[in-house]
Amino acid sequence: MPRWFWVFAVVASALFIAACSDGPITGEPFGSDYAVPDDLSDGLGGSHPKSVGMDEAPLAAMVNEIRDGQWPNIHSVLVYRSGQLVLEEYFPGV
Repeated sequence: MPRWFWVFAVVASALFIAACSDGPITGEPFGSDYAVPDDLSDGLGGSHPKSVGMDEAPLAAMVNEIRDGQWPNIHSVLVYRSGQLVLEEYFPGV
């Protein structure tokens, strides 16, 4: 199957699992090491998910699952919405 299918399946599964969670994540969306992506003047301005109308709980759940090894061979996740880069995370390779 094409690679894009597997990427879509992983992201869709993570969002589905996050939607079935007990409640919202409190505090910073991705733990204490979360930082709004830097604005490098490259056209991809950085912003917090809430500022572009996104619920950060599904994003946090996805990032935590990737960090916990539930989705192997994912090395980076970037989320771009409404002209802003709201998530930029990198993970170690396997």
